[in-house]
Amino acid sequence: MPTLSQIPEIPTVSPLDAVWTIIQAQSKSVQKALLARLESMYPSKTKETAQQKYVRETLTRALTGTKKTLSDGEKMPSAYDLLNEL
Repeated sequence: MPTLSQIPEIPTVSPLDAVWTIIQAQSKSVQKALLARLESMYPSKTKETAQQKYVRETLTRALTGTKKTLSDGEKMPSAYDLLNEL
């Protein structure tokens, strides 16, 4: 009979890793259903992600427009003047 020191150590798996492995083994339709269920359980996280996506897209458009304006040799409008128009 092996002694305790001879028994190989069993790796520990976090509950999150175990669930993730189970989800990955499912079909795409089941994965989509699970994702939809998770999003419905945590709507604030989904909203936060949507807001982050909107900000990223808006900033990307603004920076792209700025680069294009500068590369075309045009002068950028004054931020002070733009704010006063509001």
